[in-house]
Amino acid sequence: MATDLLFRDDAYLQTDSARVTVVHAQGVELERTIFYPPVAVNLPLIDEVFLELDDGDGRLRLLEDAEDGADYALFVTQAGGLLRYRLGDRVRVCGRHRGTALLEFAGRADAVSDLVGEKLGEAFVARLVAGSVRADAFCTGLPLLPECGRPRYCLLTDDPNPELARLLEEQLGQAFRYREARLLAQLDALDVVARPWPDRPGRGLCRVPPRATADDSETSPGTLPRRRA
Repeated sequence: MATDLLFRDDAYLQTDSARVTVVHAQGVELERTIFYPPVAVNLPLIDEVFLELDDGDGRLRLLEDAEDGADYALFVTQAGGLLRYRLGDRVRVCGRHRGTALLEFAGRADAVSDLVGEKLGEAFVARLVAGSVRADAFCTGLPLLPECGRPRYCLLTDDPNPELARLLEEQLGQAFRYREARLLAQLDALDVVARPWPDRPGRGLCRVPPRATADDSETSPGTLPRRRA
């Protein structure tokens, strides 16, 4: 049972009663609490700074227009109004306190990989990978700049799905600049290297080849180039 966070409704509440619901080695869990948790959830100081939120599509929103659960890049203007800062931080709206959005740190807004102009954002890639790999799989992505050949991306994982490279390559094509780089043969296709855990069948290193590799072969509009046989 989730703990009822009373401080979200009244930040100045000093006393209340609660029933212990769980006892474990780290302590106890209560049915409700007046204490702020030790996490990066912040109530903006709306009387000291002016905040604007960039939704990623070039539109700025005021704090009161923020949507719960959405991520935004943060702009801060001093009370004097002379200086405006783009902090480079990405924040997520995680609730309300008396109508004011509560914000938590979600990452860096400038976390972008750019080998040849494809500009892949961290949040975009993480969402694609999370939706494609096994739920408990380990994953990490690497940009590769080989001495010979074209740059490419490599995914290291313990998910042995042989279709993973194809699925992710198709989804990465949703990003216009990535798709353009592939069509112009500036990038090679995503490579997936899968290494199972030792206690799983099929020990050792297995390399899941990409479906296609861009080169100078003929293409039709909207499709990735295929290597000549």
